[in-house]
Amino acid sequence: MNAAEARERIEGYAFSALVNLASDFSTFLRILASQPEVRALDDEMNSECVTLDVFARVGELAASPAEEGYEHPADSALAAYLWLLGARNGDYSARAVEMVLECKQCWWARKMAEYIQGQKKPGKRQKTLPIHKGS
Repeated sequence: MNAAEARERIEGYAFSALVNLASDFSTFLRILASQPEVRALDDEMNSECVTLDVFARVGELAASPAEEGYEHPADSALAAYLWLLGARNGDYSARAVEMVLECKQCWWARKMAEYIQGQKKPGKRQKTLPIHKGS
């Protein structure tokens, strides 16, 4: 699966429905880490160009409108993208966190942004879940 296919799946309804089965943040992280599209995009993000594309997509999705009273339609995708950026690039990650924190009606993406911010504080480094390459 290439980067474009992985992003399409991550932004799809099936992905959102699956990761939204989580009842807490640690379960959400485990579900994210186990998804083939997330693992594929992680591999593709070895390319700076793909990493920059993911960062740009965070900006686009965070700026997209959400219907009042409902979860932002890109909430799960934003959380996944933040997680992947947080593991790779501090500058992109920090800027993406700022964009997501300004985005309304996000739940998992906001939790992820706060999680990444907490990891960046001295003495607050939390254990992250590795992306499992095997099935």
